[in-house]
Amino acid sequence: MVVSEEMRPFAKGEGSRRGGGSVAAAAVGGASQGGLLDQAVETLLQVTQGDRVGVWLEEPGGSDTLLGVVRDRSGNATPHEWTRLAADLPFLRPVYARGRTHEPVLVGGQSEALIGPMLEMQQAAWVPIRQREHAVGVVFAATRRRGNSFSAVPLERVAAELALALEAGRERGARLERDADLQFTRNTLEKILRGDPLAEALKAIVRNCVEQIGAEFAVIGHGQGSDMKFVEMSGALDRATAVEDEGLRQLWRKALEEGRVIGADAQRWGLEPGDDSDRP
Repeated sequence: MVVSEEMRPFAKGEGSRRGGGSVAAAAVGGASQGGLLDQAVETLLQVTQGDRVGVWLEEPGGSDTLLGVVRDRSGNATPHEWTRLAADLPFLRPVYARGRTHEPVLVGGQSEALIGPMLEMQQAAWVPIRQREHAVGVVFAATRRRGNSFSAVPLERVAAELALALEAGRERGARLERDADLQFTRNTLEKILRGDPLAEALKAIVRNCVEQIGAEFAVIGHGQGSDMKFVEMSGALDRATAVEDEGLRQLWRKALEEGRVIGADAQRWGLEPGDDSDRP
């Protein structure tokens, strides 16, 4: 890709890109998603002349709020509120929803200039982070200087690299989960074939649901006429006892009668995780 001289005001020269690390290198090193975001903003500071840069990703499970990292070149702390960004902001909607790069030149009175990360900025670029034709976040850089319009090319490179790193991380995580599931299944079957007590296998299953899958609690029961006897429990046992409540009784009875998976919103039954829980 050729970058013309007109595109240079916001992009640093090639030599400035060689000094630091990269998002790809961080991904190869096994960095977490937070580590990838930190590396992305550092790379933005290296490859642009932006006075302020940021990267935001959509929340797990989908949301109109993006979460991320904002950093000033000066090293001054930025407000924590800037780590949250509303994806439905009018000027941002084309970037996040439609996957288009947005390069406004900010002038006094524009509503964009009032958005937290763009305070005091004169020019800014927003670039979508795309995966499979779907935007999963945005990359941002801005400068306090007025002048010619600047290029979003350096931001697009960082966004593309971050998208690949995130996808690779998800695939690696999914592979590790599958491997762990297969290993657990193999170990359980071996114990059963050896004739180990069935109760030990059931305990291992509910424990695995909590420790590996991340459940708040897990129970195993078997039918006794029209009722159910729960023989094993793991996790938040004070919450697990709620399976005896009439509302949840209706759920598991329906699952037994219809022979299929039955789900319901945990908040409806007061089973959402407590403030001290990091499990879904």
